Order: sequence, then C-alpha cells, then structure tokens
Amino acid sequence: MNGRQEGGRRGNILAAALETVVLCGLGLVAIFWIIPAQTSGSALGLNPAFMPTVYASAFVFFVLLNGVLQLSGHVTASPLTQGAIWLVVAMVAICCAGIMAFERFGAAVCALVVIPCSMVALGERRWGLVVGTTVVSAAGLALAVG
Repeated sequence: MNGRQEGGRRGNILAAALETVVLCGLGLVAIFWIIPAQTSGSALGLNPAFMPTVYASAFVFFVLLNGVLQLSGHVTASPLTQGAIWLVVAMVAICCAGIMAFERFGAAVCALVVIPCSMVALGERRWGLVVGTTVVSAAGLALAVG
C-alpha cells in the first residue's frame, strides 16, 4: 500500500469515526434531553415519549452498526455529492413548509404540500402515482381528522 492509499484510508476511518460520534451524540441528546423536555406523562396508555424514544434509540443503534461496519472495512461509505446535499436541503425545506401548513390549515393541507413535493424531490416521475397518493392521503386525513 503506498502513502497516498494509506493516507486516504486513514482519512476515511477518521471521517467514519467522526460521523458515528456526531450522529450518536445527536441521537443521545434526543433521547435524554429533547424528548423528555418536549413530552409530558399521561395517566392512561403508553407514555407519549415512548415511540420517539424507540425511534431515536433505533437511530443510534443503526448509526453505531454502520460505524462499526465502516471502521472494520466491511462497508465503504459512498461519497457525499452536491446533489445529495441539495436533496437534504430540499427535504428540510419541504418539512418546514409542511409544518407551517399543518399549523395554519391542518393535516389534509399538510398532506397536499408534503407528499407531492417530497415524492418529486426523491425522484418520482410518474405523475399519476404522485397525484393519486396525494389525493388518497389528503382525503383520508380530511375524513379521519376532519
């Protein structure tokens, strides 16, 4: 192995370790600080913090698993492209628009905003599927929520 390959391998290991530590740290902050601060206990049934804690715990587990696989050399990380960064930015913007639509107009209008925008952003080009999914979801939410 020459010096350039060895340096590249060290850089990949450092990047994988840093990614694992940062993402696990964010997951643990969610589990132990954000979720308890944003939920309150209930008298009946499951605690409202239960499912978010399960999801955050699964996130931490899969980040750790991915980190171990990358550090052991069994899986290589795909390079982060500019297109991937713009997809993340687009999805964050869609989520923000959905939150604003939900707060102002309710769940059905939120579905009309989030579903088609996210489907198109993720690469769906069959307009019949986009429109059908949006209409069925929005109608179901309008009937269920009112």
